[in-house]
Amino acid sequence: MKKTILFFIGIALAFCACDNDDDEKIYIIKYVVRANTDSAIQMLWPTPKPIFWIKNYYECSDTIKESDATYSAYIECRCEDTVTIMTGEIYIDGELKVTKDAKSWLKVSYQFK
Repeated sequence: MKKTILFFIGIALAFCACDNDDDEKIYIIKYVVRANTDSAIQMLWPTPKPIFWIKNYYECSDTIKESDATYSAYIECRCEDTVTIMTGEIYIDGELKVTKDAKSWLKVSYQFK
């Protein structure tokens, strides 16, 4: 009887065993877009909705697990006003990784791996 109980406890523990993802590194990504004028800028990525307009500053954050960090952190936006200079910045864990300035169309990316 004791062997049967121990057998079922062993089976239950075997099914309950799983990877412990609590130790996995989590990256905090911060996206920042700045502009030198108040002209309307259309954010294409990252955005909370399909069509998203900003004036001269936008910031948002996201997190990603280390095992998923094989993609690029990416900013894309555009502005019809050719005088406006847009600056895109990508921070990973509080450290500035890439910055870029552009007129009309801004694309900034950071490749994790």
